[in-house]
Amino acid sequence: MNRHTTVETITYLPEHVAIIMDGNGRWAERRNSPRLKSHQVGVKAVRSIEVFTESRGGLTTIDSE
Repeated sequence: MNRHTTVETITYLPEHVAIIMDGNGRWAERRNSPRLKSHQVGVKAVRSIEVFTESRGGLTTIDSE
């Protein structure tokens, strides 16, 4: 997928997905936002992925550390 992929163009879900939460601090710094805000936005993004996959049959597991 690339940054222009839309929900309407996704025809399958992969069997394995890894989400690496990296860059939150840099994201916040570029926006003059507190670091906590960047983590909240990151969680919101992961939750939207979870909701999307559930609408398509779901993932077997989602592990977070």
